[in-house]
Amino acid sequence: MVVAGLGALCAHYCQAQALKRLDASVAMPIDFLRVPMAAVVGSYAYGEAIDLWVVLGGAMIVLANYRTVMTERRAGVGSLSAGPAPPGSV
Repeated sequence: MVVAGLGALCAHYCQAQALKRLDASVAMPIDFLRVPMAAVVGSYAYGEAIDLWVVLGGAMIVLANYRTVMTERRAGVGSLSAGPAPPGSV
């Protein structure tokens, strides 16, 4: 239980740092990769079966993330070099 708590604390810290450095529109789609990753961990750690719906859902998440990142990359949104928005610009 302590290991799970420390892992969650580390995950929240890393997510806060990512949101501090990146646009939320770039960082948050990557967060949705937790769902397919949980299915893979559940399969290996607990022997749970991965059925067709899990595969289709995971593929949909991965493809949507890829499309979002590529679209925003072409538009130049969310780059690390852009820095934070100036005050009052939002």
